[in-house]
Amino acid sequence: MEVNERLEIVLKAVREAEQAVIESQANNSPQQFQRAEQLLMSAQKMINALQKGPIKEQLETNVQFRHAKELLKHLHEAQQSLETGYFS
Repeated sequence: MEVNERLEIVLKAVREAEQAVIESQANNSPQQFQRAEQLLMSAQKMINALQKGPIKEQLETNVQFRHAKELLKHLHEAQQSLETGYFS
């Protein structure tokens, strides 16, 4: 699989996680919170795997990849704030 294909799969996973976090925030549902959590973890694993793989150097200069990493970071923060609301 080439770099662009791998990157597109990761970008899709991050977009799905983003949508799940938005839905979780909007609906205040434990089920949607759990789904968002699972998608975030999956997207994070994909990013981590790419960063450790043979295309690491190519990704470091890729704007889309850096944007996806930053978006995922913000999504984790949003999810943590939701978790605080659910369990406090």
